[in-house]
Amino acid sequence: MKRWCGAISLVGVSVLVAGCGSTPWWKQTGTSSCGPPALVLVAGRVMGVGSCAGSFWLPAKKVTLHVGGVIDIHMTEEPAGASGNRLVPVAPLPHNSGSFVLKRTAISPDRATATYKAEHPGHVMWVSRASCMGPGLNGKIRDGCPVLNVTVIP
Repeated sequence: MKRWCGAISLVGVSVLVAGCGSTPWWKQTGTSSCGPPALVLVAGRVMGVGSCAGSFWLPAKKVTLHVGGVIDIHMTEEPAGASGNRLVPVAPLPHNSGSFVLKRTAISPDRATATYKAEHPGHVMWVSRASCMGPGLNGKIRDGCPVLNVTVIP
């Protein structure tokens, strides 16, 4: 029994150490001259949301996932503070009015990344206080700037 406990403990520690040293999914997208204000991971695919100038576009991008599916969002970060060595999100994580459709299951300590699980079929528009580009907006900061249009299907 002691051998099994030792082996299980070794495997658990190995997984934790490997996980701690891995690169976050939003940093594995390669080099680009485009810096969208957010990145989304859905169905194993990373996509930029918004323009290279750091604004969200109207209409918002659309994604569809099944009940039980998971979607992650990472808000691009920029240097802040007197020395500029602290990172903060360029815009707050989006919120949605259909909290029964998507349930937030995790949020990073810096509030730049969150994970949501699709709980019920429906439609959700994620919005944030951010710069919006679209007819008549010209990059103005809005409280309800659409970030992503999410549809959950059975």
